[in-house]
This record gives sequence, structure tokens and C-alpha cells, in this order.
Amino acid sequence: MKSGQAIAGSPQTVREAVARQAAESGVNYVLARLAFGDLSLEESLHSAELLAQAVMPELAAAKVT
Repeated sequence: MKSGQAIAGSPQTVREAVARQAAESGVNYVLARLAFGDLSLEESLHSAELLAQAVMPELAAAKVT
């Protein structure tokens, strides 16, 4: 995670990390892998909901999409 190849944490932590990486690199998309390891379907769906509801709207409003 230190390398920036993976981001995990609260919605605020993820928003800040994605925004920082976008500002530094100029990327214009996010690729999210939400089902990995031994996460249950419910856990993966919860992660997707958090990304959709608590992370992406704020990034889109800040023009980080």
C-alpha cells in the first residue's frame, strides 16, 4: 500500500488517497477491485456501496473522475 498500488481504509482515507494520486499523476479514471481474498459477497457489495455513495461523488465534484 505504501507504493500506492492499493488503497484501503475509510471512505475519507480512500477519497484523499485517490485525489492525491490523481493530482500527482493526472490520471482520469479509477479501477476498483472490490472482491479479493476471503471477502464475502456481502463485504464486497458493502465496499462497492461505500465507493459509489461516499467516495466517487465527492471526487466527481472535485473533477477527479
